[in-house]
Amino acid sequence: MQRGADVCVVARVATLYSLNAVRVVYVQDAPDVFAYAVGTLPAHNVSGEERFEVRIDTKERVYYRILAFSKPANLLVRVGRPVARYYQRRFARASLTHMQRLCATSG
Repeated sequence: MQRGADVCVVARVATLYSLNAVRVVYVQDAPDVFAYAVGTLPAHNVSGEERFEVRIDTKERVYYRILAFSKPANLLVRVGRPVARYYQRRFARASLTHMQRLCATSG
């Protein structure tokens, strides 16, 4: 992960697919925490940022969190805001589940 890198995320909403471009805003790489934040690019369906963080405390417990803020970037998302929020929450849960699987398989 490198600051300034552009990344495209493909999101599936029902039977539709959406391509959403983001740019890595910053990366934090310290002994007890790894985090990075991405900001949306103009073609994204929402305007905002997300921070993904993995932290290890002194008892070697692992914490994972996502911090995000956004607002609709087009009329379709503005009108369908409840649906958009549902898919944002679903993404957060799926991200946590995936991270738990990765931790379980890597010991």
